[in-house]
Amino acid sequence: MTPRKRKKPRRQVRLDRMMRLLFRLSHKTVVRLINGLFDEAFDPADVKLVYEDAKLVSPVLSQLEADFLVTVRTLAAGQEYHVEFQTLPDSTMAVRMFQYGFSRALGSGKGLAETDERELESDAREQTEAEQKQVLTLVFPRQLVIYLEEHSFVGDMVELRLVFPDGQSMHYRVPTLRYWLLPPDELARRQLYALLPLQVFRWRKQLQALERSRLPRKEKERRIAAAFQGLKETMGQTLEQLRLLHEEQEIEAGDLEQLLHVMQELGGHLYQAYGLYEQLDREVRDMLKPWIDPKMKRQARREGWAEGKAEGKLEGKVEGKVEVATKLLHRGIMTLPEISDVTGLSLEQVSQLQEERKATAK
Repeated sequence: MTPRKRKKPRRQVRLDRMMRLLFRLSHKTVVRLINGLFDEAFDPADVKLVYEDAKLVSPVLSQLEADFLVTVRTLAAGQEYHVEFQTLPDSTMAVRMFQYGFSRALGSGKGLAETDERELESDAREQTEAEQKQVLTLVFPRQLVIYLEEHSFVGDMVELRLVFPDGQSMHYRVPTLRYWLLPPDELARRQLYALLPLQVFRWRKQLQALERSRLPRKEKERRIAAAFQGLKETMGQTLEQLRLLHEEQEIEAGDLEQLLHVMQELGGHLYQAYGLYEQLDREVRDMLKPWIDPKMKRQARREGWAEGKAEGKLEGKVEGKVEVATKLLHRGIMTLPEISDVTGLSLEQVSQLQEERKATAK
């Protein structure tokens, strides 16, 4: 009896789908992503992207599905790229990457079609010596594994050694990207804009450890609450980076909306998976609303002004302005420059208030 294939949990399937959306942004953003990941220098205006079928059949007839598989075509040639995300430790990652690569190489192997044709004609004519010596070429895509969470064993590459019966051996190597080493500003510098929503994964490992710990209930709740405060602050920093990129016209409005949607879904995955609270869900959604809905953003700005004016504090003492700014920081509905504009405090003063809030939360 053939064993039934285990299905991924629905939540994991949804998470995988969100990750793949990051590679379906605008043409310009995806080309920049490929440039940043593979140290290329493609001009978006000069290339065509061909999204390949991510569902592959391995040599043992099991079905594989790649996270990202695309061919970049120029006037001169085409190059295929393959990227996989990885969160948990997996000692077989190199084997899986080899399966992916070999499957693609078989599907696009140079000389395979010609070989089939020659075999059909072999009964009609005798092959020449040159034809018999022709070597088929299997071309693997350029590949990369992105590790999202810190693990001590993750190095610069994953690799395996192939040994053949005649004594030949070779090493198959795939480079890795250790995502946890890249803060939002570094991602922006390398034009890896599509990867910004993944900053929320910085907190998953800590939350998982706390959830599984045997700490007393109240202490566990306190630490989880502190970790989720850190998650909110990470999301706030990522939002600020996205805002700057959008204002500088580095990312289009459609990309911004997609990135915000993915970040909200990934954040939701974290606090739902580790036993958190409807209150946090509301806070995160409130934080994202001004970015997703421009009308809400304008309303938040008006509310900030109205709140300060009503209390007579924007026109009064510095202490009153600080109090209003503190409330707006707590509500998370405005960016730091907007709070500075609303309250009349300098951006440096607002930033200092935010740092004090972080220290208090710890």
